[in-house]
Amino acid sequence: MLAAILAVIDSVILIAAGILHVYWASGGAWGYPQSNGEFPEAGETLLGDPAFRRKRVIMRSIGLVCFIAAGLVLARVGIVTLPVQGRFVEYSLWALAGLFLLRALGDFRYTGLTRRVHGTVYARWDARLFTPLSLLLSITIFVLNLIAS
Repeated sequence: MLAAILAVIDSVILIAAGILHVYWASGGAWGYPQSNGEFPEAGETLLGDPAFRRKRVIMRSIGLVCFIAAGLVLARVGIVTLPVQGRFVEYSLWALAGLFLLRALGDFRYTGLTRRVHGTVYARWDARLFTPLSLLLSITIFVLNLIAS
């Protein structure tokens, strides 16, 4: 029961993130901290250049990965069936939990718990939403995978 609840919550979050990334890849700006597609904002890094620029192929890829991850999470508890073996789903979810944990830990500069750049729009979004959400997904996917075994 708990595994199914976690799976539904995680899949809703992942599907919403996937939709948002596809929307951003299509040129949408809602919910994007900086509408020109730059993180952090120009001038806020040591060299004055943004750390990331929005690239459509990357945004679409992230959206696709979010949709696939949602399917894997739901498949782990039997809500949906996928044409892959159960071990593939299990190992994929271990990898996904690890990936979200790495995202939460960050890159030692602009993202995650190890970020050194503070006080920017992106840093505020990262501290309040992106990092906690990554940590939450990591923990819940880990727990889901453990109790679904």
